[in-house]
Amino acid sequence: MADTYWLSFRLHDSDGYERSYNERLNKLTAEIKASCGNGSRWWFETTSFFVFASDEAIDTIVARIKRAIDTKVDLVVFGKTAYKTARAVGKLDDQDILTLIPDMKKV
Repeated sequence: MADTYWLSFRLHDSDGYERSYNERLNKLTAEIKASCGNGSRWWFETTSFFVFASDEAIDTIVARIKRAIDTKVDLVVFGKTAYKTARAVGKLDDQDILTLIPDMKKV
């Protein structure tokens, strides 16, 4: 049975990176859709918050996210809705989220 995940992100919008903002956003969206498998259950209606169902483990999705973003400047935080588990992937300047969500890990 698939787990439901939430994902929030900030992609740095600046010139000088290997891939543009739109390329990284499109890649992130494609990777999350690929995580959903054939069930294709996702909600991407807001600009930087996704909710989706996946049979994949959280660390498998972390690998997908790392392929999609520039971890030196972008940030993605996500977790499961029904479990105490969450990950922060990329450039995390404000470490308070790690104490506000004690089960969040920086990867």
